[in-house]
Amino acid sequence: MNCGNKSEYMLAVVTGSRAEFGLLRGVIDEILCHSVGLQLLVTGAHLSADYGATISEITDGGYEISRCFDILGDNPSENIDTAFASAITQFGNYFAEVKPDMLILLGDRYEMLAVALAATFHAIPIAHISGGDVTEGALDDAYRHCITKLSLLHFPSTEVYANRVIQLGESPDRVFAVGALGVENILKLPRMSPELLGDTIGFDILNDYLLVTYHPETISNTDVDQALNALLTALETIALPVIFTKANADAGGSRINEILQDYCNRNKTCKLYDNLGSRNYLNAMRYAAVVVGNSSSTIVESPSLVCPAVNIGDRQKGRVMAKSIICCEDDSESILSAIKTALSDEFKQSIADVVNPYQGVDVAKSIVARILEYLDSPHQKIKSFYDL
Repeated sequence: MNCGNKSEYMLAVVTGSRAEFGLLRGVIDEILCHSVGLQLLVTGAHLSADYGATISEITDGGYEISRCFDILGDNPSENIDTAFASAITQFGNYFAEVKPDMLILLGDRYEMLAVALAATFHAIPIAHISGGDVTEGALDDAYRHCITKLSLLHFPSTEVYANRVIQLGESPDRVFAVGALGVENILKLPRMSPELLGDTIGFDILNDYLLVTYHPETISNTDVDQALNALLTALETIALPVIFTKANADAGGSRINEILQDYCNRNKTCKLYDNLGSRNYLNAMRYAAVVVGNSSSTIVESPSLVCPAVNIGDRQKGRVMAKSIICCEDDSESILSAIKTALSDEFKQSIADVVNPYQGVDVAKSIVARILEYLDSPHQKIKSFYDL
C-alpha cells in the first residue's frame, strides 16, 4: 500500500487487545499508505492464551510486528499492578533504544497509561485517540484522563469529548474531533452475507440471536458472579441463541469467561468466542436482534448498524449515546425488561432514523494527516496549560 508520499518520520503504534487493534487497523494502514516508518508494538491480552492469544489476528492480517512486550504473566486478570510496572520497565527500555517521532495510543487501558508514562520519561510526544470520554463504572475513566494530560495531540470522537479535553487544560489547536474509528470500520469492512458469516464462525445467523459482551465493572463493588448470573437469568427467559465474546483482561475478566464457558457448555444454542475479529464481530452485530452488555462497541458502533442495544450497569455511564441504546440496571428484571423493549417492533421502528453521534469523515486519514502536519511544522514538545 503506497499513496506516493514519502517521509523519514517514525511513528509507533501500541496495541494490547483485540478490540483496540480492530480500531487501530485503519490508522496503521494509513501510516503504511504514507510510507512513514512504523513501529508496531504488541502487548497485553494479545499475548495471553487466557484471552485467545489474539496476536494471530495481527500476523494473519499481514502486519509486521516490531516488538512484543509480555506484561501479564501467569495470572493476568489479578496482577494489574505487576503488569503496569512491567509495562513501564519494558517500554521504558525500548524507548531508551528507539526514539519514534510520535507515539500513537488509543483509549483508556491501564497498559496504555503505563506506555504513556514510559514515553513521557523519554520525551517522546504522544498522539491520543478517543480521549475526553466518561465511563463512570470503570477505572479506565481515570486512566483515560491521565493519558490525555501526558499527550500532545488529541483525537476525541465527538465535539462533547473535545470540549472536555480542552477543559482538562489542552490547547484547542491540538484537539481534533474526528469521529470514531469503529464507526469508520463499519463503512470499510466487507459486508458478509448471513450464510457466509454463519459458515465462518459456526453459528446459525439466519434466525434471531443476541450478541453479548460483558466486562467487569472495575470501579464499583459489584460482585462479578452476582452481576453475570443476573444477565444469564434474563437471557434464559428470553430463550434466544447467544453469541458471547470473552471479557477483557481486567480484574474479574477470567472469572466472567469461566462462567460463560460453563453456561455455553450447558446451553448448546449459545457459543463463547475468544476473538471473532473485527470483520466477523461487526457483521455479527449487523444481523443481531439485539446487542447486550457493557462494551464500548455497544455504545459506539451499534447505532451505525441500526441495531437495538442494551447497555447494562454503570461501566459506560457518562458516554454520549444514540437513541437506539437502552440503559438498565444490572439486576435480572431490569435486563429482561430492557431486552424485551429492544426486541419490540415499536422500538425498532422508533430507531429507524437513528443518527450516530460518533460518525466522522475519513477518521484514520484525518488522524495521520494531522500528526504529519504537526511534525512538518515548527513545534516544541513542551506544552502550556490552557486556561478557560
